[in-house]
Amino acid sequence: MAFSFGNLFKSIGKSESGSVLGIDIGALDVSVMAGYPGTIAATWQRAGRAGRRASRSAAVMVASSAPLDQFMIKNPSYFFDASPERALIDPDNLHILVDHIKCAAFELPFEGSEPFGKHDLQEILGGKTPAANIEIKPHDVISVSESNTRMVYVVGDVQRAGAFNLGSQRYISVLSALSLAGGLGHTAKPEQAKIFRPSPDPQKHEEIAVNIKQILAGKAEDIGLRPQDVLVVPTSSRKTFTVVMTGALAGAISAAIYAGAVVH
Repeated sequence: MAFSFGNLFKSIGKSESGSVLGIDIGALDVSVMAGYPGTIAATWQRAGRAGRRASRSAAVMVASSAPLDQFMIKNPSYFFDASPERALIDPDNLHILVDHIKCAAFELPFEGSEPFGKHDLQEILGGKTPAANIEIKPHDVISVSESNTRMVYVVGDVQRAGAFNLGSQRYISVLSALSLAGGLGHTAKPEQAKIFRPSPDPQKHEEIAVNIKQILAGKAEDIGLRPQDVLVVPTSSRKTFTVVMTGALAGAISAAIYAGAVVH
C-alpha cells in the first residue's frame, strides 16, 4: 500500500487510544481513524494530529460494521453540528483517587503523615477502606519483597555466591546450600569451611568448623544451616571475592575466606 500511494503514506501517522496524546509530528498531513473513537472530543483530537503546520490536511474515518460506526456514517450532522462532550471529574472519587495513589506511589513512596486528597491516605494504603481496596486486574504484576530474615548466605570460593531463601524450610543442609551456589570453585579449600552463626549480640557470632570434603565423602554428617547463617568456603588463591554481609561480621568472613590463601 505504501508503494501504491507513494509519498502520501510517509506523512500518515498510526496511533491508538492510549497514545494519541503522545503524537507531536509537525509534518503529519493525514489522519486515518479505524472506526469511530467513541466520543466527538476524541474524534476531533485524533483528527487534529494532522495539519499542525497550517498546511492543508485531511482526516479520514474508516467505519466498521459496528452499530455506532454505522450510525455516525448515516447521520454525519450528529457529529459536525454538535460540540465536544464536557469532561467532569471528581478527583476525590475513590475509584479515581486510588489510581492516582498507585501512580504516585510508583514514583516515590509516601511518608507516614503525607496527605493525598480528602480521604485518609493511610486507611487506603492499609486496605482499611473496603471501597478503596485496590482492584487486581488481568495482567497486573504484584511484587512482594522477600524478607531477609529467612535467608542463608554462601560466600567465598563457590560458583555463585549470594543469599538464598529458605522459604518454608526451618533449615537447609550445607550440601544443599552449596548446590544452590553452583558448587565449589576450582581453588576452594572445602576442608576449612566455616559457618558463621549470628548471636543476640550483634558484635558477636558463633563459628562452626565444617569439613565439606569429608561430608562429600560420607565420612562426616551434613550440618543444617539456620536462617541468617553464613557458609564460608575459603580459597587457596589470591582471587577477590565479594562479601555480601555488612557490619562487624563482614571482617571475620573476609578473613575466613582468605585463611587458606597462599602468601607469596
